[in-house]
Amino acid sequence: MQQLGKEGNWLIDGLDDSSRDHVMHLVPPVPRFVLLRILGIGHRHDFAALWKGADAASIPSQPIPKAA
Repeated sequence: MQQLGKEGNWLIDGLDDSSRDHVMHLVPPVPRFVLLRILGIGHRHDFAALWKGADAASIPSQPIPKAA
């Protein structure tokens, strides 16, 4: 389960608002809260420390193509 929390945060990290909203709503609210706010909290902190001030932090994410 801890791995799912890390992967969930990895998937949405750096996405623009539209893409983040799209991905976030693929998972129901309660499991999404548990995965991102409880199981994945360590990943958010680790990622922020890793990329802070690095050149990669300024590279924008690519939008997720929406299905028609």
